[in-house]
Amino acid sequence: MRKAGGIIALIAGVFAVIAAIFTLLIGGTASAFEAKGADTVVMLGWGGVAFSFLTIVLGAVCITATSRWPAFLLIVCSLAGAVLGGTLVAIFMALALAGGVLGVFGKGAAPAAAVVALAVALGAGSAERAVAQSRTVDVIDFLVDRDDMVGQSVTITGCRFGAATDSQVLCSAGAQGSVSIESKTLNREDLRRALRQCSDFTAFASVACGGSVTGTVTKGPFGFRLTKAAIGWRPSP
Repeated sequence: MRKAGGIIALIAGVFAVIAAIFTLLIGGTASAFEAKGADTVVMLGWGGVAFSFLTIVLGAVCITATSRWPAFLLIVCSLAGAVLGGTLVAIFMALALAGGVLGVFGKGAAPAAAVVALAVALGAGSAERAVAQSRTVDVIDFLVDRDDMVGQSVTITGCRFGAATDSQVLCSAGAQGSVSIESKTLNREDLRRALRQCSDFTAFASVACGGSVTGTVTKGPFGFRLTKAAIGWRPSP
């Protein structure tokens, strides 16, 4: 079972390296636009790279090791990587942790148990990722906290849509402000309806132009914008 744990950790380390590189790309992009918290994301990315490579090394050692010390070190490394490597890396560090536990407590060959441990770790990682990716906020809360949501997928409720063009659709909170939705990546049917029914400023007062919107928060030279979005239209009375 120690060999199975090493193999699991080795695979987890490879995917964790990819996740860490992706984290670095996100942090670098955010730094280019001087987004809040970008430096922290970059630091997490480098931490993820370091612990991911260490996980690969320890996983390879566990495959042929006769003692449990490499597996103990693997557990410590996976826990540190989960804390210091960011959310994406933590998903795969859960796999590495499962491999370390198998390496410590396993005495013989038990492929079925290894598969069960791998499935449990994958399920936990998928659940964590789903939680991390889903976030629902009111439009007012979004206007206040949007600096902290760059790169995240969010659902904004309480929108009044209007001023729709081929470049953007506005989700308005009234005099308090509005959220720009990119038309180019907006769901085609939603864009078609917005252009037909919510193209002028009077649409903000229309019941047919109310609802929620789900998309990815980005920040560019012209401010914040929601991309790859889809609109949840308010049911007609």
